Order: sequence, then structure tokens, then C-alpha cells
Amino acid sequence: MPDYWLLRAVNGDAGRTHTDKYGVVWIVTGPIIPNKKPKAWLGEKAKKEMLIAIPEALFKIVIRIPEGSMTPEVLAFRFPQTHPKYNEAVYDLKYFLTTVDQIEAETRLDFLTSLPAKIQAQIESNKAAKLW
Repeated sequence: MPDYWLLRAVNGDAGRTHTDKYGVVWIVTGPIIPNKKPKAWLGEKAKKEMLIAIPEALFKIVIRIPEGSMTPEVLAFRFPQTHPKYNEAVYDLKYFLTTVDQIEAETRLDFLTSLPAKIQAQIESNKAAKLW
């Protein structure tokens, strides 16, 4: 799983910095469990412990509306449970950028539904080229 401190760059202290800089910023996060089959389970049935699903990955969708615009900008991230990059002392979060469409395909959720269909399709299919 991604390092705790690096995730803060997506939603902790850096999230507060983003709101200071950009105003309102929304962060949507959740698990990715393909075909409703977790990567593993935490807990032991034999001990009558409640089992907790370990997801294949987690997603984060960061949304902001630039000043003077009505069209949101989106950063979509997919963080797999394990990845060779996590062994590096420092890794670039850009490596984990993806599209909202990809996250929707894996989660079967629909995001940005309040946008007009054409704008929603354009934003969701676009992978951000850089971090804000």
C-alpha cells in the first residue's frame, strides 16, 4: 500500500494547502475490489473474528473548479495494494495517475454525474498530464 506520508500529498496537509490555493477541493476515495473478490482477508474465521476485505487497490479522485471556470479539473489516482515503486525512497505520484473512466470500470461506480454528459465524458476520459 502507498506510504502514509506520500498519501498526505493527495489528501492530508497538502489537501489543506490545495484548499488555501484553489478554494473548494473535493476528494473522493474508496476501495477497488474487482469482481467483488478481495485480494485477501484480514482476520481469522477460526477465531470468530470479523473478516475485513483487503482491496486490490484504492482510488482517489481529486476535483477542483479553477477560478473563473465552470468546468472542473480532476486528478484520478489508482494505488495498487503492492507495487515496486513503494520500495523506492521517494516516488512520484504522477506514476499512479489514471482516468476516472478506468476507476469507474473497476468499481462500477459513476462519478461526476451532475455534469452535462458531454463534459462528463470528456473529463472522465482524460488522464491528467501533471499534478497541480
